[in-house]
Amino acid sequence: MDNTSLHIVFASDDNFVLQLQVAVISFLKACEGDAEPWIVDILDCGIKDETWRGVIGTVDHYAKRFSVKYSVARHKIDMRAYEGYSRWNTSRATYARLELPNLLKDANYCIYSDCDMLFIDNPRVLVRQLVTKTKTILGHRNPVVRGKDSDGEWFRANGLPYDKENHFCAGLVAMNLEKMRMDDAVHKLHSFMRKFPSPVSVDQSALNWYCSVSGKSGGVFDGTWGLFPSECFGIEPSIISAIHLSCGHAWKGSPSWYEYLTMHRVDSLWIQFASALFPDQNIHNKTRFAVTAVAFVAACVARLILALRIPLPRKKDFLEEMRKVFTTDDGIEATRKKLMDGV
Repeated sequence: MDNTSLHIVFASDDNFVLQLQVAVISFLKACEGDAEPWIVDILDCGIKDETWRGVIGTVDHYAKRFSVKYSVARHKIDMRAYEGYSRWNTSRATYARLELPNLLKDANYCIYSDCDMLFIDNPRVLVRQLVTKTKTILGHRNPVVRGKDSDGEWFRANGLPYDKENHFCAGLVAMNLEKMRMDDAVHKLHSFMRKFPSPVSVDQSALNWYCSVSGKSGGVFDGTWGLFPSECFGIEPSIISAIHLSCGHAWKGSPSWYEYLTMHRVDSLWIQFASALFPDQNIHNKTRFAVTAVAFVAACVARLILALRIPLPRKKDFLEEMRKVFTTDDGIEATRKKLMDGV
């Protein structure tokens, strides 16, 4: 595999440029001193030219600061191609990644990342994993929350193949573009979306379906790449490589005390990093006081129950989650230190 000029791709519209910049700068920091060059491809799903100039100026500043060899390519996406598809987080920008095999015509491989990602380690290793495993797409195994497998239920209900162990979240993926071009993947993916314009996980469903019907060529990363916030607890220190803040609570605020309890320590990483990058934007946790107050009471009760080892079979899963959240010997603080060091 040729390690030079590896592509990493992000997609954004004008409403998500703060998250875009935070994700790209976290990537640049994770690649500090990388000897090989990168191409940062930005799928422009509606970014104003004035906004674009500000984004590029900020990114260039941090690329120089972290000594990363890079260039930026802007790809303007015609969003009319997705008008019949369902929205995801108020936008259809997610579908732009379906075009990558044809859009990056000269690239054999790429890494695609959603903008709600925090990189801690250099993701170049992900393409090496892709090549070693001889897969078409690698991603983080799509998590099953409290036994509820929404993706599996949808696939089975529609009579589609479903490989639970290799079903990936498309928020961070390594892609073999050459294989996909040879298989006319873009046409097949859009055919799927026209047949199922509102699948359970939008184009993530299409990508997993494609891998299932093209020789089971999807797989999952080794290591801790693209962890969801709830997956960041109870692991050994210093081994979180990238965090996927998939619910957006870091910048939107948690809607419930339960989600605040289970996510706020991880969300605080994004807030602290973004605030250091953009101190004039007053970035803070927007969770309502009533939610945080209830969360405080619930945390006190849960701590007491755990300390006294009171058996509550019906709350077993919740208490186990709280035990992990309250644990201090996990990777969260080690990750915070690594993320913030030198910012």
